[in-house]
Amino acid sequence: SKECSVVPVNEKTSIQDLFFWMPDSVQALFSQDDLYKIINHFEEEKQLTLFEAPQKLLDEFGITNITTSQLEGFRPFIIAPILRDSNLLAVMVAITNGDPSVHEHDVEVATTLSNQAQNAISKADLFQKSIRNADELESFVYTVSHELKTPILTVQSFASLLKDEYSQIFPANASKYLDRIIIN
Repeated sequence: SKECSVVPVNEKTSIQDLFFWMPDSVQALFSQDDLYKIINHFEEEKQLTLFEAPQKLLDEFGITNITTSQLEGFRPFIIAPILRDSNLLAVMVAITNGDPSVHEHDVEVATTLSNQAQNAISKADLFQKSIRNADELESFVYTVSHELKTPILTVQSFASLLKDEYSQIFPANASKYLDRIIIN
């Protein structure tokens, strides 16, 4: 069986968030600098990484202050980045429970879940953008309609005045044109 968690990556992210399944004594071995190395790795590489052995964890991130013997109870795990516009937003951490290895199927599932999360975030961003655009368009139409109302009323009033005052000297079709202006 597997355990999976999504960890947001921000200034509040801690080793405890990232390695929540490791014993406290092991978490305490990692420094804040180690956390930065791990986060920077995923910000730069932007790809899933499989950790089947403690040495891979230490080597991948250049962690030299911890030895593999200190990583008691190590379980293989996968970290998959979740990106928004090529920026690291979160990481998905999948851990094995009892099984000493990670299978190809596990990697495929983690990749799929990570990609689906990125697609969902992208679609949510597009949806929010379309709502903002619709709101901006509605505001523009409202402004234009109100800005045009005054000049149109002025033209209609002027056409009504012309008809009332000068209809007797206008040709018949001119009066029809004035009526069209007044009515519309």
